[in-house]
Amino acid sequence: MADADSSDYFLQSYDFPLPERLIAQHPPPERGASRLMVLDRRTGATRTGMFGDILRFLPSDCLLVANNSRVIPARVAARRSNGGKAEVLLLTPPPLLHPADGGPLFPGRQQAEAEALLKPAKKMRPGDILSLADDLAVELLARGPYG
Repeated sequence: MADADSSDYFLQSYDFPLPERLIAQHPPPERGASRLMVLDRRTGATRTGMFGDILRFLPSDCLLVANNSRVIPARVAARRSNGGKAEVLLLTPPPLLHPADGGPLFPGRQQAEAEALLKPAKKMRPGDILSLADDLAVELLARGPYG
């Protein structure tokens, strides 16, 4: 099995324009009634259908894997240096974190750069430090386009 392209782990790999009017706000009343777009990889042609008809679009010798896992709570509570509450949502998958020696500022500790969403993002500035635990902190190095 080929390894996934490492760019698939980065948020910008999935950045594309999507008009809000095309984003479902509620599930369809009938299970399987959601819309389905099918891409023919050989020709690049697309077709549409209903998800309930997905078997019509799959080759007879294919393997369909259903993911019925639940989303785990991935938000971590943090404290700002002024004592205020904050929240960190890590966007960089842990396998892509490359821990390095903390250097002279953090001897005996590890550090790694990652992308995250912070809350309250508007109040955060580069250089701000958030405490996650007694021995774990986050420093905002730069603001990204999403907060």
